[in-house]
Amino acid sequence: MKNICRLVLFFLASSSFAFNTWEVFSVPTPFNTAVVINSVLALGTDGGVRFIYPSGGSEAYTSEDGLEASEIYGIALSPSNELYAVSSKGLISRYNNNGTFSVLNRSFLEKGTELVPGLVKIAGSTMILGFEDRLAFVDISTGKSIMTLSRILDVSLGSVELSAMLVKGDSLYIALGLHVYVREMDWNNMAKDVLLADPESWSLFRSVKGADSTETQIKTMAFRKDSLVTRFTEGTLLFDSALAATAACSGKCPLVIAGDTLSKKKFPELWNGDSSKITWILSNNEEYYFVGEDSAWYYNAGSLSSVSEWKKFPLEDAYIALPYQNGNGGITAYSIKGSFAWSDGKAWSSVVKSPPSIYYTDEGGYSHFLKNIIALSDGNLLVGVWGLGWRLYSDNGGTYKKELNTTQASCVEQYSPNYIVPAGVTAAPDNSGWFVSYWGKSKYGIAFVDESGEVSCADSVGSSAFAGPIIATWSEDSTEWLLYSSAGKNQNVDGSGGLDVFSIRPISETGGVLTIDTVLSYPTPDNNYLIDLALEPSGRLWGVTYSSFCYFESGMDSVQVPQKISAYQPATLSSIDIDPQGRLWVGTMGSGAYMFQRTGSNVDTLTATHYVSRNGLLNDIVYDLTIDPVLGEIWFVHRNGMTRYFRKDLRDASDYMTSDGPTVKVYPNPFRPDFGQTLTFENISESAVISVYNAGGHLVRSFSGNELSGGRCLWDGKDSHGVLAAPGIYHYLIKKGKTKKQGKLIIIH
Repeated sequence: MKNICRLVLFFLASSSFAFNTWEVFSVPTPFNTAVVINSVLALGTDGGVRFIYPSGGSEAYTSEDGLEASEIYGIALSPSNELYAVSSKGLISRYNNNGTFSVLNRSFLEKGTELVPGLVKIAGSTMILGFEDRLAFVDISTGKSIMTLSRILDVSLGSVELSAMLVKGDSLYIALGLHVYVREMDWNNMAKDVLLADPESWSLFRSVKGADSTETQIKTMAFRKDSLVTRFTEGTLLFDSALAATAACSGKCPLVIAGDTLSKKKFPELWNGDSSKITWILSNNEEYYFVGEDSAWYYNAGSLSSVSEWKKFPLEDAYIALPYQNGNGGITAYSIKGSFAWSDGKAWSSVVKSPPSIYYTDEGGYSHFLKNIIALSDGNLLVGVWGLGWRLYSDNGGTYKKELNTTQASCVEQYSPNYIVPAGVTAAPDNSGWFVSYWGKSKYGIAFVDESGEVSCADSVGSSAFAGPIIATWSEDSTEWLLYSSAGKNQNVDGSGGLDVFSIRPISETGGVLTIDTVLSYPTPDNNYLIDLALEPSGRLWGVTYSSFCYFESGMDSVQVPQKISAYQPATLSSIDIDPQGRLWVGTMGSGAYMFQRTGSNVDTLTATHYVSRNGLLNDIVYDLTIDPVLGEIWFVHRNGMTRYFRKDLRDASDYMTSDGPTVKVYPNPFRPDFGQTLTFENISESAVISVYNAGGHLVRSFSGNELSGGRCLWDGKDSHGVLAAPGIYHYLIKKGKTKKQGKLIIIH
């Protein structure tokens, strides 16, 4: 509870300050590749490039910092000690030594195949990249691709994957299966190598037999004096001049560094049973970094310290997010492991873990695109737990209250013995409790859960066995509730389904008993299952199936797809939400996200704006998205973290300059436009007009219409002709109908 109180205070204190338009949050793991530069450990991770310092300090760089991608599979240093990062799809970036990256080459993105993690080397001015089906060469001095090879001798790289790569002098060694091939290179003049494209210009250097039949790939190569040493396990081979070759053990062999044996007894943190956790050993003079899949240690003179702790984002494997209910904005995020975390867009609170459940399946949130959590306006929250039932919380998930399992929710039909499969969760239109849906043996059921945890059920009322997301609203005449429910004909989200619409009497009129008056079913586009739903204030329902987004409103006999959509490439869809301007935001599984807005007032004619990792998304796979209409942010949930995108027109300004709305603010005052300061008019009605006058009563600048989107207007201190206003006293008038706000401004230079 103390964490929640601190969070609320933080929201209040920080909500008015500006921050970056895009911000990404993740736990930068796993570690896919590693190098040391100037005593700093540089790691390629699924959450960007991470730097770790000997002191344990750490920072990460992602798409918003110029990488344009966050899954980094390759890290390499040039002879001049420049750092390069390569994404999983082959996007090459160079570090600018100022906290940013610049893209060097994008030519491999359209191929779509993945880089083999760790297979990036630089020799001279040439970068070598090992993809799943080809070997590529790039000139880092120009950023241009030199050549891509698909065959080595008679071996197709599409049938035998590259597994290891080594540069020694003017020779390049590559491993294909259990064979090592070699070719001499002129690293600084590769573009003039006319035989580079000839598969016959390579030689078979060695064939290696595996110790047993399961070993089919050479994973590590290094030279010990003039002898090539190979291993069938991942890792970096390290050599001590006084010792025999030793491997970065992922097996049971002892590891000796500078005469110190890193035994399980002496350094238990480096071991998992009889196997070493170390994948790479990186030396820097007499100092070393030991790196595993998700851990790193700094070693110096017999002293070992862990340096991989990450505190900037506490939630691993988030899959869903929802607005924080306290009136001040922010979000609640939830993970497949049953943990909560909260953010105001700039910082995160500590994770609060739910009680363990023997039924909870980690993959349920991802494989079924579950929309199974919602908070009421008072912060009470209900979440569906796969196989268990539901859990009730207060404080937006900060305080656990009770569990609704097969005993507490005994009226709920069990999908199998002692096993409840909850699907959708939504708030009742009057915020008196929640509606939930759950799978049935022949038809799915729905239930009403009040804030004390009492449950009223209606089993076997759906049109099919498998329920999906649900959403509730008032009927047009405000006499009953309408519950929209996805109805699946099988368990798969890419399967068939339809839309069920339930007419339900308000619980306040039935003594807490769930009473359904009618159930109507409607076909969806191509009879596909609805994965997510969103509702306009007008009552129009929007939804997404695996392959299309669609809408439904009163009087229609089926769910419809808009007739014309400009600038949209069909994609695999995952989620949908509607912002205060009535625009649709749709998440995709690999194509980022789209914002759709109407052309005029016609709902069947839409124009799309596309957002991908190049714009600032952490990842182009989006499992869920949600809009915070208080702070004006949209959040995208990825498997490896979350992205926050701020734009002022995402704020809901409908109650600004009303008796129920927040106070109008004008700040800073005085302000210095010659120093780049801007004056902010805050909490302004979007239908207002702002006028700024000088001391003589002459109009200097006015604002209206789109300039007031989201209830916030920024003035750079220039008049309508672009001339900086002179220092002095000015007056502002903010007018909305008969409502007026006025005051003085002071401009200083």
